[in-house]
Amino acid sequence: MSSAAAPLEVESPQTTPQPRALAPETPLILAGRELYKTYQRGGSSVPVLQGATVEIPRGSFYAIVGASGSGKSTLLHLLATLDQPDAGEVYFANQRIDHLGRGKRDRLRNNDFGMVFQFYHLLPELSALENVLLPSMIGRSFFAYSASSRRLRTRAKDL
Repeated sequence: MSSAAAPLEVESPQTTPQPRALAPETPLILAGRELYKTYQRGGSSVPVLQGATVEIPRGSFYAIVGASGSGKSTLLHLLATLDQPDAGEVYFANQRIDHLGRGKRDRLRNNDFGMVFQFYHLLPELSALENVLLPSMIGRSFFAYSASSRRLRTRAKDL
């Protein structure tokens, strides 16, 4: 994490079908009002993000590329509410999410969006489909999952 690293670049999106029913102009994730994040390393401050702004529209795929230490993972952690910005705000479906409590952020990631990071920690004993289904099992009783398993399995295949 060096403050001298090259800036992040966001590659052109490719559009794909999106199951969520939102107006076309509604962004799914908007990291607006300039995101800042600084880490402490030893006795010094290491600024990683200095006013990053990104809007990810509905139905798009983006690649965030940049040199090592440029803030790619930090940006993704902020967008996924795994970390909180020092300044700035993160929105999902036009609702601010960076200030939510831990439980609400966990439910948001479990129910509404997910991200696959470089070290994605899939469970090797499960198939790809079962790994995708896993979040839908969390927070449901066995009976509730069983009652909706056909619908959830169809959605997982679509994803």
